[in-house]
Amino acid sequence: MQIILQTESTFYKARYASFLLLFVAQMSDTELTYFNLLKREIARQLRTTFPEVDQEIEAWKGKEIRHLQEDLIRSVNGRVSEKWFYTHIKSAHEHLPRIDMLDLLSQYSRVPPLEPF
Repeated sequence: MQIILQTESTFYKARYASFLLLFVAQMSDTELTYFNLLKREIARQLRTTFPEVDQEIEAWKGKEIRHLQEDLIRSVNGRVSEKWFYTHIKSAHEHLPRIDMLDLLSQYSRVPPLEPF
């Protein structure tokens, strides 16, 4: 990797360095708070369509995740995979999901996007 970086232009070196910083950075307290709020609001929004979903979002399994997928498609024309859900919602992930996914879920749950933070 170092050999490739030595032969690339400064532009690509800077882009690679900023990518690494984004990749390695862990969630700040503000981001973690926002993400937890977003998860609660996603669950609240899903309950408006599927009142039988009464567990916390971290406890959801196949049926509840499929309900979320259906509701996302219907309301914001977006989709999350079951693997994505298990990776970012059910596990104690150290990094925020990609901003486009956060924006999609913010739009679905009617929570302002993360950008102000």
